[in-house]
Amino acid sequence: MLALGLGVTSSLTSIDGLVRGPYSEGGLFPRLALDFDDNKYATDVGSVTFADAFMAASPKLTYSTTSNSTMVNSSGNIVWSPHNFITYSEDFANAAWLKTDATISGTLTSSPDGQTNGRTVTFAGTNDLLRFIGPSCSVGESYTASIWAKAGTSSSVKLSILFSGSGLGSVDEVITLTSEWQRFTISGTVPSGTPDTARMRFTSLEAGSIQIFGAHLFRSDLGGMGQVPGAATGFEYYVPTSGSAKRLPRVGHHVYSGSAWVNEGLLIESEERTNLVTYSEDFSQNFLFGAGGGSITSTNNPSPSGVNTATLVTATSGRVYLYTSISLSGSTNKDYTASCWVKGVTEGTKGRLRIGFFGGAQGGGFTTGTYENLSTTEWTRISLTGVSSESDRSSAQLVVETETESQLIVFGAQLEEGSTPSSYIPTSGATVTRAAQTLVVPPAAFGWNSSAVSIQMDGRMTYANEGTFVAQRLYKWSIDGNNFLDVLVRSDANLGQVVFRQKESGTADEKTTATGTYSPGTLVSFNIASRHGSTFINGAVDGTALTANTTPTALADLENTNLEIAQDFMGTVRTFRQFAGDIGDAGLATATS
Repeated sequence: MLALGLGVTSSLTSIDGLVRGPYSEGGLFPRLALDFDDNKYATDVGSVTFADAFMAASPKLTYSTTSNSTMVNSSGNIVWSPHNFITYSEDFANAAWLKTDATISGTLTSSPDGQTNGRTVTFAGTNDLLRFIGPSCSVGESYTASIWAKAGTSSSVKLSILFSGSGLGSVDEVITLTSEWQRFTISGTVPSGTPDTARMRFTSLEAGSIQIFGAHLFRSDLGGMGQVPGAATGFEYYVPTSGSAKRLPRVGHHVYSGSAWVNEGLLIESEERTNLVTYSEDFSQNFLFGAGGGSITSTNNPSPSGVNTATLVTATSGRVYLYTSISLSGSTNKDYTASCWVKGVTEGTKGRLRIGFFGGAQGGGFTTGTYENLSTTEWTRISLTGVSSESDRSSAQLVVETETESQLIVFGAQLEEGSTPSSYIPTSGATVTRAAQTLVVPPAAFGWNSSAVSIQMDGRMTYANEGTFVAQRLYKWSIDGNNFLDVLVRSDANLGQVVFRQKESGTADEKTTATGTYSPGTLVSFNIASRHGSTFINGAVDGTALTANTTPTALADLENTNLEIAQDFMGTVRTFRQFAGDIGDAGLATATS
């Protein structure tokens, strides 16, 4: 048993203490330590892997979202977060896998992961089928299907990816199997026509059997799919599933520091956002030139995804003035944020955005950004927020322009309702919504002490001055509105103030920093910690502890209540630690240094 202070002990072993040791504060080991940028995790049951935390049949942490999302990898390329649309990636006997004269043996065989998870599929004859119907798809999207397979009594089979029941866009490959496991991959892009769903299919070439394992179907446009953190060699791009499609958290998201791409840990966005630009990369579809005209052509210049999908814009005469109109509905007093990646063709190029709102009796007008110096070697994502202040606005206009230059390279146009830019949402013919994301720690994963608990969190947050009490809520531990603790950043009259709060049976106590502690902005670095007790509450920011409030008389019993991380938050999280005890004011200071 390890002594944790305040009369609290834990069954942590000495080895587990070594794992938690680097995260200790105030003489206490954390009962929960989530180090997202180093991909190290420990819960109250001990040290766990990324797979244990997020991918197991009963994961230690609960990450939830209902859509795909993008992130940036270590090379600086925009990629899809790890995901798999196959709902049963290893259980081919499940009814989700449709079979035509194909049977799946109930006996498991050895598998490439060193376990016994392989399956034998037997085809009765030629042109028999084993297939999976995946998600809805749209023209221009790219998908990849992969699977491990080896020979049984048959040594070849046809593997296909297609985008409708009638075989639209079918890409087929006859694969040759051996006595060894091999991973086979096939990719396709949804063509024009009437696509409905992305599908993966095996077609037999003869009667006989083969062995299969680990089916995977994923989006592979942009820079492809990001790696699964901590995965074994050969499994870096495999996401196992057992009942539903799986979308993993965006761990390993990188941000450019001005000289290098830096791992900022977990990218998490609690707000749902929709890209209203229907062709975010194909500027020939919905963008027009101002007076003088011009041309929109593809270029061999790699885009921010690392693929040659950037667009060269050339004005016939004068400067670039490229615009698109977007329909709006219910836009009264709403913020909209535009963003676009731009790069200069010649040194000294300056670019900016403009947003206009039009329609109704009041006509319309523009919000105009400031010209920014653009690099010819590095991409710049410029953004601008405007307010649709009239009740009858029916459209918005997004403008990309240069100051004097006649050429510009562009990628990834986005217009979204919200006061800040969010992660890139690709579109190819229709608006696309990225769903909200949540991260919840169940009671089994953290420790509890009825006298005191302490929490530390650092990362980068994005918020604007919206005139609201809660601009960002970094974490929340709550039974109800009368029993909770949380930490938030304000954007009202006390803009940028950090508020440390707790409430027990309706009695509230808090400690606050000065106004302006964290100014609004994009990816603002923060490091905060709090200690909550039955006789005190205090907090610290960036290495400085406040003076404790000693008026509390009770601490809400949150032992059996979920702990929500990044509860109302747009940004990245590097580290989150929870202690079942009081780390003290000195611990608060060192925890946030």
